[in-house]
Amino acid sequence: MSRRHRYWQVLQTAKREALLAVDLYNRPFAHRYLEAHVIHMHLAWLYLAQAILIRDGVDFRYRHEDGRHFKRAPDGDILVWDLARSLTHLFPDANDPARRNVEFFIQLRNKIEHRHTEVIEAVVAGKIQSNVLNFENKVAEQFGAAEGLSQILRLPIFLSSLTSDATQAIKRAHQLLPVKVRNFIRTYEEEIPQEIRSHPNYELRLYLMPKTSARTDADAAIEFVRATDLTDEQKRALDRAQVIIRDKVVEVSNRNRHKPKAVAAAVENTIPFVFRAATHHVRAWQHFHVRPATGAKDPKATDPRYCVWDEAHQDYVYFDAWIEKLATELQTAEAFESLIGLKPTPKKS
Repeated sequence: MSRRHRYWQVLQTAKREALLAVDLYNRPFAHRYLEAHVIHMHLAWLYLAQAILIRDGVDFRYRHEDGRHFKRAPDGDILVWDLARSLTHLFPDANDPARRNVEFFIQLRNKIEHRHTEVIEAVVAGKIQSNVLNFENKVAEQFGAAEGLSQILRLPIFLSSLTSDATQAIKRAHQLLPVKVRNFIRTYEEEIPQEIRSHPNYELRLYLMPKTSARTDADAAIEFVRATDLTDEQKRALDRAQVIIRDKVVEVSNRNRHKPKAVAAAVENTIPFVFRAATHHVRAWQHFHVRPATGAKDPKATDPRYCVWDEAHQDYVYFDAWIEKLATELQTAEAFESLIGLKPTPKKS
């Protein structure tokens, strides 16, 4: 039997790191599981990149400016490309959603605090799923489906995203995020075009609906349907869809969009001051130019990161990102007065 190529050996190391990452993430009693998952997926992507670079004959050692001598670590080892540098070979397009996803976790890795693991995980769960799926797709694309992980990994049993209070739980998690993590996520995503943020390779969003039709032997327990595989008519239907959970019907149209009173209540819940829709919120959207004034000629001239004009109801609705921005900006009395133009009133204890 001929000896395997070196790149194949590195590929197997990458796959082992990915399997370990998923295993640690799915252990219900594991401590610091999110931190462990992110670290091992980081290594999985790094080794996958190295396997591709070796196969492609790319010299990924760092050199000095003269181009002749290699850069070395203090122990004498030659320095090779880190993951951020390697991504430029895996994903030449800087705005590839999969590349943006990996870059997100490269930066998040340095901000994870183990005592906040559960809170952070609830917020980035969709990105975690995309990260693993992107890894699987890249392995299959570069080395064939036989090298993939799909025959080994399985969908774990989970509850958090299927229960009726899941949406409120995610909102609570956002409020409990460490300030530096919340600021990082907000800043990182503000720099990404909307079409990237909504791409499933950047963050996966699933709609799970019980299948009640007659079962055949060929049916799987769960069928995964990509949004990109839907027709335009199906996508429009999904926007108007009702999701059935525990025999309840939950309207998902205008999901994650809030009216001013709801925004004010959510912001007040996260800052130490009173925050009213009719005064404070109005001054806030005026300060940040989030939407035009009432009666403006073009009511649709909003900042789409935070607000949109609801044609059906002839009013404005605001996104979670707007609530998060205000909650971050209004933590101190000085910031509140500077932004709102009024002295803050402390909430009653």
